[in-house]
Amino acid sequence: MNKSDHKKQIKKAHPFRSRDIEDVILSSLKETDNFKSLNFISTLGYALKSRTGFEDILKTIMTKLDTQLKAESQTIHLVDRANDIFESYFFADKDIFKIEKIPLTDKSMIAGIALEKRKTIIIPSENRKYTTKGDLLSAQSEKPKSALCVPMISRGESLGVIELINKTDGTIFNETDLTFLVSIIDFITLIIENQILLKKNIELSTIDDVSNLYNLKHFKQMLNVELKRANRNSKPFSLIFFDLDFFKDINDTHGHQVGSSVLNKIGKVLKNNLRETDISARYGGDEFVVILPQTDEKNAKIVAEKLRKLISKTTFSKEDRVTLKITASFGIATYPIHSTNPETLLKLADQAMYMVKKSGRNGVRVYS
Repeated sequence: MNKSDHKKQIKKAHPFRSRDIEDVILSSLKETDNFKSLNFISTLGYALKSRTGFEDILKTIMTKLDTQLKAESQTIHLVDRANDIFESYFFADKDIFKIEKIPLTDKSMIAGIALEKRKTIIIPSENRKYTTKGDLLSAQSEKPKSALCVPMISRGESLGVIELINKTDGTIFNETDLTFLVSIIDFITLIIENQILLKKNIELSTIDDVSNLYNLKHFKQMLNVELKRANRNSKPFSLIFFDLDFFKDINDTHGHQVGSSVLNKIGKVLKNNLRETDISARYGGDEFVVILPQTDEKNAKIVAEKLRKLISKTTFSKEDRVTLKITASFGIATYPIHSTNPETLLKLADQAMYMVKKSGRNGVRVYS
């Protein structure tokens, strides 16, 4: 499926995707008659109108929830079906933290059980309607004094789970807390789903289809941002420019589908072995670029050498079980010692890479 088809699919499946916060508020207010819930929706909606950015939206939601339910621990677990994991955001000390990826099948989590059974869970509970009997308490590695877990469901699909553990005043979550959270969960689900769709649309315009790295247009924007940051903080940053050796032979011999598979796997190598602050992109064809913030040429060479070895050791397989090996040639240029101009830095890193090609390929060179 190409980008155009993907966008059409999103539009068809999510007709509200362009609705702003005010539209969602009005819709939720019509469906709620509890004064406390009405006030929460109105207050949260007003706060969200001045917020931008996915994590900022989540932080605002969790901050407002904290004022009402006062939990020691609060987590929003979002479902990532493509990778069968929870993408989880933990709220503590008035800040939000993205925590390690957790398998959807992890039965040690209350959230995992709530997701699987699509049921609200309250611990402890005198009402069996809200409690998953049997495997719930025995499954938990750390048994909380009290917990409240509500799944977020939209159009029959599970978006995720909101999980609250223990109240700050030492009491337990009660039916009033449960009723309140259930009454506002659809509003929160709409807000989060809308943000996820906006995030996906942004990704479609910035991500390369084949490698799943940033595309060239977005990379150049990020390069300018990094240059301004480095200049402001008087810190260096380095550019790695690399090209796959004899990649044309792979396309000619095995076809473009295999070539695309190789490019995709290179993208995974970069994603899995660079820092979150590093920015990697497909420059074009079989060329890739990486921005290494706050990294001088010496440390950039260490990173490039690590990537070179990883790529040379990676096996690229065909459906007919033919295995392929590939190498890459790397060039490095560093701000500000080589240049303070972004386009010049790219050219210098490219020139350094070309010198590696001339001297036999499968190597790393810093511009000099």
